[in-house]
Amino acid sequence: MATSIWDLIDVGSFSSLWFWLFLGVFWTRIMQAPMGVPVDLVHRAQGGSINAQTDLETLSGLKIHHELAMAGRPARIWRVGGWAFALGLLAGLSFIYGLELAQAGFALLFPCAAVRLLEARAARLMAHVPDMDALVRAHTVLRRQVQSIGIAAVFFTAIFGMLRVLSNAMQ
Repeated sequence: MATSIWDLIDVGSFSSLWFWLFLGVFWTRIMQAPMGVPVDLVHRAQGGSINAQTDLETLSGLKIHHELAMAGRPARIWRVGGWAFALGLLAGLSFIYGLELAQAGFALLFPCAAVRLLEARAARLMAHVPDMDALVRAHTVLRRQVQSIGIAAVFFTAIFGMLRVLSNAMQ
């Protein structure tokens, strides 16, 4: 007989197909448009399309302006504090209490925070690029860095999730 709601709800994330589908869609979306700029737009701008170059410059300018505007606001401190609180809470629940749902959340949000930091740094650096070639190069470097983080995050999440599921099966 169930004694609490947690007995009725399965919070095993790593054994759920929905978690793995969400993980794949989550990282695919992040890798397809780092800093809000679609990868195919960068490729078309690199190919010499004037319209694509204009769009790339406009989208990059919007993101750069937003980042630079946020850097001077007190809201930035609240945003950093919110990320730190969420990651600290998830880390504590994950590694001290061993909650699988918190472990899954930490596996999603920790690399996402790293990508967010990379995007903020890239926006500050892109504010000083001299020409279109340098902007395309900066977006290409950012995309490769984001893809590296995404691939590593999916790999380590898969390994950790597999070990977690196997250890639960052995008990």
